[in-house]
Amino acid sequence: MIIGYWNSSVNTFSNSPPSGKIPNAVRVTARPSASGSIPLGSVTTFFAKIFGISNVAVSAAATASLTAPCDINPGAMAPFVLSYDHPYCDGNPDIVFTGNDPPPCAGWTTLDGNSNTTNMRNLLNTLLSQNSCGTECEHGSTNYDIPGKEYGDTVYVSNGLNSTLWSCLQNLYLCARTKDNDNNDEKWTVSVPVVQRPCGQINQVPEIVSFATVEIQGITIGEGSNVNVQGVACVDSTHGSPCIKASVVCNKVIPEKGGGCAYYGTYGYIPGLVDKTAAL
Repeated sequence: MIIGYWNSSVNTFSNSPPSGKIPNAVRVTARPSASGSIPLGSVTTFFAKIFGISNVAVSAAATASLTAPCDINPGAMAPFVLSYDHPYCDGNPDIVFTGNDPPPCAGWTTLDGNSNTTNMRNLLNTLLSQNSCGTECEHGSTNYDIPGKEYGDTVYVSNGLNSTLWSCLQNLYLCARTKDNDNNDEKWTVSVPVVQRPCGQINQVPEIVSFATVEIQGITIGEGSNVNVQGVACVDSTHGSPCIKASVVCNKVIPEKGGGCAYYGTYGYIPGLVDKTAAL
């Protein structure tokens, strides 16, 4: 048995993970036991003996790996989506949400139905209520049905938020964030869908291809580019607007979740068979 790393992009197993990755797979090779004159890993032959071959080597190998979850439970996601074509866990985990049209590599969604202002307000109201924030986003419902999502579902993506909704989102962040004891930063950790649309073109109705975990590090509702959010630059290179500074969490494992989808930093806890071979 060998513990190593399964690269799902090229379907290969290596004995050690690349830099920045964790071991995510185990490979097991089975061989017959030695018996009498038959050596380890071999079986005796029958017809091949007439050609002077008394035994042949036999083995079978299988690899199981953690893969990304293909679904997220109802009520567990925030109103964001990520594009699939950004190298989040290959050197650039940082991401910025802005009010630009078209949006960059991250956009906005109500997760169900049209991503209009009413639905977004009710979704934010519900999240404020669930986190016991004691504030209301304008006047709206606190009973928005935050759906679960799975691979292949579609989501409506909108271009941004109006100024009032930005204020509501900032209140939600300030209430829902928790302290990271490793570096004393305060972050709001959320699950988000990854959609099959390139950066700059996600304001449509794309399909979900996977899920990721995102740490919201700060939100600004002030105008202007290169604004600091909780001490971190939140750059909007197109024009001044409110923005969110965030990072995709890599090597995250979600308990009690299977996998099967493309990796964007988050694994399901239950491994699955990704490769098997047999040789004589």
